[in-house]
This record gives sequence, structure tokens and C-alpha cells, in this order.
Amino acid sequence: MKLGHFLLAAITTVAVPVTTDAHELQKTQLQVELENFREEYDLTSMVVGIWHKGESKYQEAFGISMPGVPADLSMKFRAGGICLTSLTAILLQSVEEGLVSLDDPINKWIPKLPNADKVTLRMLANCTSGYGDYVPNQDFIDALDKDPFRYFTPEELIEYGLSKGILYEPGTDWNYSHTTFVMLGIILEQIHGKTVPQLMEQRVFAPLHLADTVYTEGPELHAPLLHGYTTERGMFEDSTFWNPSWTSYSGSIAAPLNDVATIIRSIGSASLISAESLKEMTAPDTIGKGGNTKERYYGMGIGVSGDWLMQNPNFGGYQGIILYNRVTDVTAVAFVTLGQKSKPETHHGMKLLPLLMAE
Repeated sequence: MKLGHFLLAAITTVAVPVTTDAHELQKTQLQVELENFREEYDLTSMVVGIWHKGESKYQEAFGISMPGVPADLSMKFRAGGICLTSLTAILLQSVEEGLVSLDDPINKWIPKLPNADKVTLRMLANCTSGYGDYVPNQDFIDALDKDPFRYFTPEELIEYGLSKGILYEPGTDWNYSHTTFVMLGIILEQIHGKTVPQLMEQRVFAPLHLADTVYTEGPELHAPLLHGYTTERGMFEDSTFWNPSWTSYSGSIAAPLNDVATIIRSIGSASLISAESLKEMTAPDTIGKGGNTKERYYGMGIGVSGDWLMQNPNFGGYQGIILYNRVTDVTAVAFVTLGQKSKPETHHGMKLLPLLMAE
């Protein structure tokens, strides 16, 4: 089964049209190129949007959600990594309110974890804790592949993640780890005395007026839905209602396209969090560790490449790319669902980058 990993990738510049005629011409060209892309990779559906200063410059839905049901921009889909970026934003809000410090050790909340007296909240969010990722764990992969409707508890996921022991001394290296965001969710619940779904609603969805965005603890989703499909288990099947509990606090948001764009822009423009918090989120602390470079590195709950912030979700037949430029105030979001001939090991969201960022 193909599961999500954060990919460090170079990002170039999105050109924002400056005249109406040029804008319309670019829209027409982009429309054709995107439809050709969908056909080339046999994608069941695709939703794409580009915004400048919060105003829509291009939004379109391609393909179908189900036979006889065209894909539509109002449809929710499982949006993956924007969830852990939102979780990190809640951590930073907590710091702004004086409830915690990023350099607080986590033994205050989860004392039984190894190195809990050395690992800090910052290390959980920027993936330098030394805790392994449960996603590549073969026992976990086998369990999820056998029953994608299974509910995984946060404690089970942490156990999978720690099964190979500590990878390195806290703060000395980097590895992308879903496990640490599970831990972060548990800690935030203790700090605030509320569940992660409640925190997401009160601190992200409600302030941004996202009435159609939900945090799903289980597989249930209400229409309108963009159905997901995949061949990850050797057959073409509808994966829409596979249980997202394995993503725990890192990927359980479902939202329509415009809402995903609103979330990433609110964080990247220092609206949902303060400018100081954004500086912390994008701090280059991981450069020189685990493949992170000055050109592209992992911040706290977000990828950074120059002026760009990025997430690239990939799980259960849904693949996406979520981008925000802090200088030009350009947002670009695209999600696809796979088709019968699509290769699940190919990240089609990442392949869309040249189209979304064409000069």
C-alpha cells in the first residue's frame, strides 16, 4: 500500500497574469494542459486552483467523482498533510498565549516515552526528535493493507513508530515522522483540555469560516464528496471510506479545494498565526540534517523552498500539492484521484508542479 511521505522538492515561480487578455489566454492553455495531464495519467478526477492575494485566478474540476457524477469544486476530499500544518499552527498559537514554550521537554505530558526529558515540542514539529516513522513499518503496512477500514489508536501508531528504537540523539538529525505529530496531538489535548477535533474547529475552521471543512476521526464523510480510487491492493477500488485513523492527528482533515487554499494562506501570510510564529515555523533549523538543504528544507509541519511553503499529501487514492508563496501571495492547490491505469507509486501532485508553476 502506498502511503504518504513528505518529499523535499525544488519549487520555482508561479507567474501571475497582469492583464485580463493574458489571464484568459493562460487559463485556456492551462485548461488544455491539465486535461491532457489527466488523460495521460488516467486520473479519475482532478481539482485545481490558483489564487493571487486571496482572489481566485483559476479553479476547475476535471473528470468524475463516481460514474455519472462529474467532479465539482464543492466536493470535499481527504486533504492529508494540511492537517499536520494546522496542528503545528495550534502549537504556535499555544506558544503565543504563553501556555508553553517550543523548547519545553515533552516529559511533562508523555513521561514514559524514551528521551522524553530531551525531546522538545520544537523537535516533534520539525521532525528532529529521533523517533521513527510508523508509516514504513512493515507490520503496520501489512495490517493496513489487510484491513484499510481498521481503526488505529494513537497509542498503536506510536508503538509502531518506536519499534526500531531511537534513530539518533534528539536534535542531531532529521527524519520525516508521522509518529511525532501523533505525539504532538496528544500533548495539545492535554495542554488545552480539549480534543484535537475540537481544537481544529475552534482555532482553525471557525476563525476562517470554513463551514465545509471537517476533521474526521473515522471514515464517515457527508456529501458532496470527491471519491478516491486506487489499485494499491492489487485491484481497482473505491478508497473514499478507508479509515483515516492511521493518519491520526497528521492527516484527518477533509475539505473542498478553496478551503485548503484558505488554510495554507492564513498560515503562510501570518493571519492565523503571528509573524513571529511564522518565523519559527519556517526557521531553517533542519538544514544539513537528513537531506535538508538551504534550497529546500523542512520547517515545523511544513516544507520550505525559498519563498514557498509546501505540503504534498499522498494516501488512499488521493494525491495533492499545496503551495503558498510568502512574497507574491500566490496560492496553488491541486488534488487528484487515481484511475485504473494510474500508478499509485507515482506522486501525481508533484508531477503537476511544472504546470502550476509555468512561466
